[in-house]
Amino acid sequence: MKRRVMYSMSRLTRKIITSVLTLSLLLHAGALGLASASPLLPEVEQEVIVVYKNDDGKETVYSESVDIHHEFDIIPAVAATVTSTDLYSLVSDPNIERVERNIKFRITGGDFKTTSVPSEQSQWNFQAVQPTIMWDTGHTGSGIKVAVIDSGIAPHPELTIAGGISTVDYTSDYTDDNGHGTHVAGIIAAKSNNSGMVGIAPNVDLYAVKSMDQTGEGSLQDVLEGLEWSIQNNMDIINLSLGTDTHSQLLKDMVDRAYAQGIVIVGSAGNSQTTEDNNGNIIHVPLSTYTINYPAKYDSVIAVAAVDAHQARGDFSSVGNEVEIAAPGVDVVSSYLNNGYAISSGTSQAAPHISGMIALLKQQDPGLTNVQLREEIRKYAIDLGQPGRDIEFGYGSATFNRSLDQTAPENITNLHVTGKTDSTISLAWTNPINSDFASNNIYANHVQIGSTAGQSFTLTQLQPNTSYEISIKSTDWSGNEAAGQTITVATLDTPDTTAPAEVSDLAVSATASTYVQLSWTNPLDPDFSKVYLYRDGDKVDATTGTTYKFDGLTPDTSYHFVVKTVDLTGNISSGLGITASTQAADSENPAEPGGNEFPVVDTTPPAEVTQLALERATSSSLQVRWTLPTDPDFAKVKLYINNNFIADTTAASYNFTGLLADKTYQITVKTVDNHGNISSGATLTARTLAAPVVNVPSTPPASGGGSGGSSGPSGGVIQVPVNQTPAPTGNTAQVGEQGEAEQGTSNLAQEAKDSLDQARTSQSVRDFVQAKIAIQGLSDAELRQEFEQQLERLKEELRIQDLPAKKELRSTLPVRISLQVAMKSANYKYIDPASLKPGANIFVLNSKGESLEDAVG
Repeated sequence: MKRRVMYSMSRLTRKIITSVLTLSLLLHAGALGLASASPLLPEVEQEVIVVYKNDDGKETVYSESVDIHHEFDIIPAVAATVTSTDLYSLVSDPNIERVERNIKFRITGGDFKTTSVPSEQSQWNFQAVQPTIMWDTGHTGSGIKVAVIDSGIAPHPELTIAGGISTVDYTSDYTDDNGHGTHVAGIIAAKSNNSGMVGIAPNVDLYAVKSMDQTGEGSLQDVLEGLEWSIQNNMDIINLSLGTDTHSQLLKDMVDRAYAQGIVIVGSAGNSQTTEDNNGNIIHVPLSTYTINYPAKYDSVIAVAAVDAHQARGDFSSVGNEVEIAAPGVDVVSSYLNNGYAISSGTSQAAPHISGMIALLKQQDPGLTNVQLREEIRKYAIDLGQPGRDIEFGYGSATFNRSLDQTAPENITNLHVTGKTDSTISLAWTNPINSDFASNNIYANHVQIGSTAGQSFTLTQLQPNTSYEISIKSTDWSGNEAAGQTITVATLDTPDTTAPAEVSDLAVSATASTYVQLSWTNPLDPDFSKVYLYRDGDKVDATTGTTYKFDGLTPDTSYHFVVKTVDLTGNISSGLGITASTQAADSENPAEPGGNEFPVVDTTPPAEVTQLALERATSSSLQVRWTLPTDPDFAKVKLYINNNFIADTTAASYNFTGLLADKTYQITVKTVDNHGNISSGATLTARTLAAPVVNVPSTPPASGGGSGGSSGPSGGVIQVPVNQTPAPTGNTAQVGEQGEAEQGTSNLAQEAKDSLDQARTSQSVRDFVQAKIAIQGLSDAELRQEFEQQLERLKEELRIQDLPAKKELRSTLPVRISLQVAMKSANYKYIDPASLKPGANIFVLNSKGESLEDAVG
């Protein structure tokens, strides 16, 4: 039975009561485009599904809803009815992940016309799939659990229902009152009893999940509940012959979760490639317009298209890149209401053919995962339409009767020799893209010597100095063989043990203080491959070119270089050597041989920064300082955090902002010179502070009172929001501690600095107020202004807001109403006077910033 949670607490007593006056404008309304509200709109109730982040968010859903319909078990979500004001509050709550409308779903089948059945296996769709080929090997679906999420399943002599659930709100009975679900179920699992019709996998364990109503419609909540039940009850296959045009992240998350648990999910692609005009005339949607519906559009779902008895796409069948396979879906006969039979068309009828086929494959090989089963079903697809996967048929029309496939796959392409010896020839190629491609047969002089599904092969045990005609012929799963591609290749005469000729014209083409460049002419040997390069006996590199620059050398130093040739067999020559020296480091114009002059290229990075240290940390930022190198060509530093480039700067400090609270980061500072050389970098590991916690009362008082509201443009009461968020992000904001007090700083200045430091460390509103009072007492205007700027930045970090000053309130109205008017806010909530704590969470300052201790009470 469907679980329904009711919540009947009075709307007034469900208002959240807080001990901290706060201005919390609802920032997230409409952010997802899924559910939005405005406090200025009329109060309209609507059904939504709310995803919460934590227990506080869950509690908020219960308190800010008119009615609670369902609480999900495997996802943190609650289905509820809310007003516009409730919705505005929910989407603004930092403990709420997102809110989605309870969108509508529909079945993806056409009209039903009752009919009779001549004989059990007489239907064209049954003969097209040919499941008896699997039955003959003892595989009829036994032990495979298949859930049909649809309009339910009606009692029928052809069907045995193992269990199920109803997720619609008007009945707890999963009996079909529409007919669609019964029709889908019969295609999968109608019994083989020598009467009526028979399904693809007649012995599966069939489960009825009623998520569509008597009109063939349902809601996101109903479908999600059906998926959740299927996951919890360990279904092997879920059939979804339903859909919607609207993306739902919740729906995607749920089908992805089912797929991750190993369930195969089969969905109908949709019937949207035709539509009707106002006169009922059929309009064909161009194939360039893709119309796949959800959930078939998601990667975790097999999207099934519909074909007719002539293997043509049903004109209604939706097209798009997500189409994975096709199956019979036009004029399909199956079980129906009142123990009868009906004929219908739609991708709703195509999808259960695939569900039944996968059930047979899973019984045949229980060890296959859902991912492997998805790949396995493609082997039974007859390629239709464009070669390979296409937007109409996917990989093709599914059948166990591979003899129906008379079309060979395409030939391989790009056949070429990758190597040979006196007894071997190695080849490579590109396989065809046909969905039913199986393997390649390898022939040598018209005799098959092997096969491979790969894209390379080596022929062995061949005769030396012998020519071979080699053919590669691709095959499909039905055994059809392509004409093939042929190449003629001769093996080598005898093993080649002779090294190629040496390079010639070896010379020094350029020198500098840190490199020597050589040039040469490669030999003309037909099997020449490359040269190996050595410096003072050590192999440095290999190249097929005729020049090479030996970098990173020491100035004014002599080196011996050797160039050795290599052939295709791997034979290496003795090598040709040459000795050359780098230029002196202070040489202004190092010379090329022959007297030409050119400048020295600087390839040396500058020195690293020193004294890299953490200067200050908050819950969302890390300020770092360092000492720059003294290199004359130093240009700037590059800053990285967790190996991600952040910024360039010429300064000796930087504040990394927008970070996560209580998290460790690796900060790297790399120096750069005027030539673009970059150092390896100096590294520092630092951790942000934990996010500050603001304690608020958890139990509402028996009655409201006092004044309240959000906040206004100015005033004297300092406050902090209940749900504190990190400081605003930025790239280079320098919000750090100031240097130590200079010699001779007055006691008042030291007191102001100490108070400010304490406020930064504690993240406390009380300490913030004390710092503000201390700074106001400074007589040095310039120093006071400097401290006030720091105080303002701290205020932003703490998200402190101000209530309206007295002059902004209307003297003719009660204070709580006047506050509401002054702040232009309809979101007034009562405040318990007992929760107000002067000097702790509420302060009144005069125009000089002095605290008035007795002003609040």
